[in-house]
Amino acid sequence: MIKVVHIGTTDEGGAYGAMVRISECLTLKGVDSSILLRNKRNDKSIGRVVCTGYRRLISKIKNYLNLKLSFENVQTDYLGENILNEKEIKEADVIFLHWTNSFLSYKSIKNLAKLNKPIVYVMHDMWLMTGGCHIDNYCSGYKNACIDCPYAKNHYQKYLAMNSFLKKKEILKFINPVIVTPSKWLGGMANSSKITTQYRKYVINNPVDTEIFCTYPDIEKMAIRKKYKIPAENKLIIFSAFNATRSINKGFGYLKEALKKIDTDNYSLLICGDNKNDDITSIGKVKVIYTGFINDRSLLAKIYSTADVVTVPSKQENYSGVALEALSCGTPVTAFDIGGMPEIISHKEDGYIAEFANTDQLCQGIIYCANNKKNMCKKARDIRIKKNKNEIIGEKYYNLLIKLINN
Repeated sequence: MIKVVHIGTTDEGGAYGAMVRISECLTLKGVDSSILLRNKRNDKSIGRVVCTGYRRLISKIKNYLNLKLSFENVQTDYLGENILNEKEIKEADVIFLHWTNSFLSYKSIKNLAKLNKPIVYVMHDMWLMTGGCHIDNYCSGYKNACIDCPYAKNHYQKYLAMNSFLKKKEILKFINPVIVTPSKWLGGMANSSKITTQYRKYVINNPVDTEIFCTYPDIEKMAIRKKYKIPAENKLIIFSAFNATRSINKGFGYLKEALKKIDTDNYSLLICGDNKNDDITSIGKVKVIYTGFINDRSLLAKIYSTADVVTVPSKQENYSGVALEALSCGTPVTAFDIGGMPEIISHKEDGYIAEFANTDQLCQGIIYCANNKKNMCKKARDIRIKKNKNEIIGEKYYNLLIKLINN
């Protein structure tokens, strides 16, 4: 039996969700697939925590120091954990690296080369190809070694970004990874960075569990509306993201401007994510309701299925798990024409693609999708089953494993 291990920092965010789904896909193919994490927020989350006991305290100190050496959106990883002696690492035929910030240092990653095992780097954002930012805010500095980082406020921060860029370039020479990007967009970007340009790349879309994320009966939808006190007659908009209203990149500012243009009071916005301290109860005529952080995929699927439209108004986005899950539930999605979103959404067929930052079009898209969900529902789900269900993505990853092991 083939054994693989997936390495990620924590059980939060889209990268963790994608990592779990990829692991589940491989398990369906008969692969022994395990997950290692630095820490967990929820004990029921999938994956084994490496940093326990005294290692947990030391890891927190290292994380604190890494953050002190980071700035704005630029994250550096000078300190991390040695995982070479972990059972899953020793037994793995192939090692998968996902979002590993403040878990694996540059040195930790370099040390993996000592094992002489194939390493697959799954890019969930732009971090691997830049001087430290997860999204570059369209500066494209990674094409020129990040020599003048726009996030840097002084010469020292500029040095950190450039040094991080050079460190990554050096480390990848040692581990010689195969790179997987979930979108063609990110794959094209990776070909433009001096860090990642020379390595083999495969575009494998993120999977979605179409058994969990599916269309639910009306009785379940009524229960969701009752649970969150959503009027039965109101059109329901969903905005779902980790740190939804706090992350500038997730586009809540754009969404607010779009919702102000809705000239009716029969819409409700349900925000799924960490927003415990937010006190916005309405935007224009749209009522705002919060669910808080949801770790239950079945509950999240029922929420998406209940919605008339899900909106993903991000500034930059790779291959949105929220969009995949919503579409799999038969709910249309609105987004801007950025990143990998046009690779997921077919305009006016299973969603709406608006011009970037055009809140008039975003508003039009929300209304269009909410009024046409019944016509879009079947196509939205059928495409996800055809392109993204676990069995299909599992086959692609399994074929990649066979190539790596036999080479």
